[in-house]
Amino acid sequence: MKTVDVRHHTFVEPVRRILNVFDMKHFYFSESYQMLLDFLHELNDAVLNVKTCDDVAIGDNVLKLIEMLDTLLEMINIVTNLLPDEMKPASVELCPYLGDSFGNATRIDYGSGHESCFAIFLLCLYRIGFLTNADHQAVVLRVFVK
Repeated sequence: MKTVDVRHHTFVEPVRRILNVFDMKHFYFSESYQMLLDFLHELNDAVLNVKTCDDVAIGDNVLKLIEMLDTLLEMINIVTNLLPDEMKPASVELCPYLGDSFGNATRIDYGSGHESCFAIFLLCLYRIGFLTNADHQAVVLRVFVK
């Protein structure tokens, strides 16, 4: 995976450029699309014939990433602490809504857009050198399952 030199790279806030089906054609022929596709193929190849229960090397930065995802999951449970005692039973309804506001794995509104954003987030971590090719198995088998 080719990385960028973060000391000399100019980072810009992402802008949504795929607004309709016609924009997809441009994306399919872009460097970004090829980079994302190559990245996903690399991750896939890294776990061929590897079981999810197999021991894999987990680097320090992958551990930090897992901790961050655990923190996000804990934030959903904070709703219970937000409410006064008499309202705490409402958390059984509020927590799923808050969680689903980030997407829902079983409903149509969660899907390729959310998953693509997460994959691109991971790709960016590789591009800046935070994650390396040595992290591929751990990213697929430990991070994606979060």
